[in-house]
Amino acid sequence: MGYLIFTLIMTMGAVKTNKTLLVIFILIDLLFLGLTLTTFGVAEEASHLLATISELCIAIVSFFGVGKEIYLPNIKTK
Repeated sequence: MGYLIFTLIMTMGAVKTNKTLLVIFILIDLLFLGLTLTTFGVAEEASHLLATISELCIAIVSFFGVGKEIYLPNIKTK
C-alpha cells in the first residue's frame, strides 16, 4: 500500500517530464493497485490479471523508451 501511494505521488511529478515516463508510472500505479487488491482479497483473479498485464506493458514501454530516448538521438547525429 505504501508503494502505491509513493508511485501515485511520483506519477504527478512525471507529468512535467516526458510522455514515456508518465506512461510507465501510470502502468506502475496499475501494477501496485492490482497487487494491493490481490493482497486484500478483492477480486483476486481480476486484480492479479491487471497486475500481470500492466507488468508486461511496463517492460514493453520501458524497452521502447530506451530506444526512443537513448538510441535514436545517437543515430540521428551526424
